[in-house]
Amino acid sequence: LMKILENIPSQETVNKALEIQSEDEIKDYIEKHPSEIEEGLKIIRREYPTSTGPMDFLAKDKNGVDTIIEVKRRADDTAVTQLRRYMRSYRRDSKVKKVRGIIVAEEFKKRCLDDVEELNELGLDIRLFKCKKKFDFFPIDMKP
Repeated sequence: LMKILENIPSQETVNKALEIQSEDEIKDYIEKHPSEIEEGLKIIRREYPTSTGPMDFLAKDKNGVDTIIEVKRRADDTAVTQLRRYMRSYRRDSKVKKVRGIIVAEEFKKRCLDDVEELNELGLDIRLFKCKKKFDFFPIDMKP
């Protein structure tokens, strides 16, 4: 029984295993599974260059609307400003009329939430998606 109990991870160990280690970890997952953010979302390019710097992702939503995705571990008002600049630059550079924005983060500061709410009231289309790691368990079929 002691051997079994020793092999059960502590809550601290589980929490550490579920902690996101870097923005790149999130980006790698999004690149492979964009439809987990929104059904029909397709990545066009990672690190898409704009006149204000490279944005994390250029994507298209299920309706064909260009969508800019910015990834942060902890999003604050600077993430919103960065995304807004990318959206403006992309609209100017590519001459598209409509562009959406998405911020994906493990945590959102209140100032980020407030800024996004205000910008959406002013007519921008910015969505927020919280991400976290999880464990999935699947039975293994042991048929002979």
